[in-house]
Amino acid sequence: MTEDLARLVALTGFRSSAELGNLIPILKQHCSDAEFREFSDAITLAMTTIQMSVTEKAMAQVPGLDAELAAKVSTFGRVF
Repeated sequence: MTEDLARLVALTGFRSSAELGNLIPILKQHCSDAEFREFSDAITLAMTTIQMSVTEKAMAQVPGLDAELAAKVSTFGRVF
């Protein structure tokens, strides 16, 4: 995997997880407690899977990419 592709995959993993996370407050507001728990558990599982199976694998391809992206999150609150 090239460095550019690893960056693209890692960033896409972060964005995908963020989009799923954005659903949580909407679900909380519009679903029953049981529906909310079901969906929030499923979203948590999906976000964890994306992180472990996609994002972390891509970041492992480029030394220092994890630190670079962590610095962006620290500075901007997101990786863009």
